Amino acid sequence: MGLRCRQFEAGLIVDLYFQERRVQSELRNMQEKELIEKIKELSPEKIAEVVDFVDFLAHRDDHLLIRAASRISEPAFAKVWDNPEDAEYDNL
Repeated sequence: MGLRCRQFEAGLIVDLYFQERRVQSELRNMQEKELIEKIKELSPEKIAEVVDFVDFLAHRDDHLLIRAASRISEPAFAKVWDNPEDAEYDNL
């Protein structure tokens, strides 16, 4: 395959990549507009539920990560936590 052919192919790939990005962006904009219109039709109580749900989705992974890190660190801290002096804190 010649240099010109490879350059042409590379150009087509770049064009297709940016065309796909434009299509994705336009689709996302349409979805956002549709979602905004649907939210505008909701009662204030339902909008509050939507806000809570969006917050939940945004932070769900954070909570899972924090829980996983806590579980992983428990064995490392076991020697510090499990001693007679700190036994009183176990009852809190």
